[in-house]
Amino acid sequence: MSLKRSLKRTLWVFPSVYFMILRILRFTGRFGLVPADFVPPESYRTNGLVNRETELVIEGFPRSGNSFAVTAMRLSQERSLIIAHHFHVPAQIIYACRHGIPVLVIIRKASDAIISQKIRTSSGNLEQALMDWISFYECIMPYRDRFVLAGFEDITEDFGVVIDRINTKFGTCFSCFIHSKENCEEVFRRIETWSVHIHGKVEEFSIERPSSARQELKRELVRELESEKYSPLLEKAGRIYRAFISGGL
Repeated sequence: MSLKRSLKRTLWVFPSVYFMILRILRFTGRFGLVPADFVPPESYRTNGLVNRETELVIEGFPRSGNSFAVTAMRLSQERSLIIAHHFHVPAQIIYACRHGIPVLVIIRKASDAIISQKIRTSSGNLEQALMDWISFYECIMPYRDRFVLAGFEDITEDFGVVIDRINTKFGTCFSCFIHSKENCEEVFRRIETWSVHIHGKVEEFSIERPSSARQELKRELVRELESEKYSPLLEKAGRIYRAFISGGL
């Protein structure tokens, strides 16, 4: 396990400590005082950190529909919302739960999320990714009654219902997303525009939308993940997933 991954997993359950270290790394990173691999990306995450002004937190493990949810939420509102998102750490969720900030947590089956993440980044390994997935959702389990949980399919098939659940739980008045073909196409168009802004082009292995370029690599990863080596971790991840789902979406 890499030092960075181990340190992150240890600290991401402590919001005040994690956020303090995050800010220190960003500041020192500008002057080359820490290894580049430890410096968090600025890009779209600069304003995505939760604070007392945040109106909504949308978080989940990477490749679980986070970008679709954030983009669809922004598209459907008549005004700009202050949304904390895309840090993919329990600290965001825990802070919001403790301070009464509305939270949407997205969950996707570990195998699906991890394969998609591996296709996107090509870094790390499946075992570490499984351990990250397990740690992420174990850390937020004690807060289950303080956030709205949505499955990947809820996000990608009827996000308007998810917004309704947020409004019901937190007494908010967010406008509903009409899950039409036209609106979904606009969501993907905006995600692609963001990808071009960040990467300079639409990268088929990183863009947050369906891509035919991923299929061959996906088949290879599925075969690897189905090997006996990963059975114990997959079984544990499956129990966690079922525990969340059985709590009611």
